[in-house]
Amino acid sequence: MEKVERPGSPASNDTDGSGPLEPRAGVVGYWDRLVGPTATPAEQGLTIATASLWTVAVCGYAVDAELGWSALQFAVVAVITFDVAGGVTANATASGRRWWHRDGRTDVDHFTFVAAHVHPFVLAALFADVTWTAAAIVYTVLLLASTAILSVGPSLRRATALALFSGWVLFAAYQTILPVGLEWFGTLLALKLLVSHLVGGE
Repeated sequence: MEKVERPGSPASNDTDGSGPLEPRAGVVGYWDRLVGPTATPAEQGLTIATASLWTVAVCGYAVDAELGWSALQFAVVAVITFDVAGGVTANATASGRRWWHRDGRTDVDHFTFVAAHVHPFVLAALFADVTWTAAAIVYTVLLLASTAILSVGPSLRRATALALFSGWVLFAAYQTILPVGLEWFGTLLALKLLVSHLVGGE
C-alpha cells in the first residue's frame, strides 16, 4: 500500500522510521535535526526521558551532597547533562543514525561534530575545581579517539569505538580529574560522541 505523507508531519514520520530525511520547517526543525526527521514517538520519548532523568539525578545529587553550586552552575550543568545524556540515546537510535550518517555526510562532518563539543571548557570556566588541564585532557582525548575511529573502515568502527571507550572508562576510574558531582561527565560525553555518534549503520 502506498504511504501518504501528512502535511505538517515530521517529514513523513512513519512509525517504521522510513520517511524521507527532511526536517520540518520552523522551530520544530531544530528538534528534527537533533533526533532525526524520521524519529518515532518511542525514540523521541526515550531520548527525552533519558535526558530528563539523568539531569534530575545529577542536579539532585549536587543538592543532596551540598556541593554549593550557584544558580548559574546548576543551569549550565542541567543544559549540558540534558544535551549529553539525550545525545547518547538520540544518536544511537535507528532514526538518529540514519540522519547523522545520511548520504553526503563525510568524516570531516563527523569530526567537526565532535570538535564542536567544547563542554569541558565551559565547565572549566564556571567551576574552580575543574582545571583547564582537565578540560584539555578530556577534549584532546576525544579528538584523538575520534581521529582513530574515523581512520578505520566502517566494519571496524564499532569495535574500535568500544575499545577506545573502554580505555576511557579505565582511565576515568583510575585517574579522577573531575570533581565530585561531575565525575560522570567525561565518560558520558565519550559514550555520546565515540560510540553513539561516530558509529553508523543500521
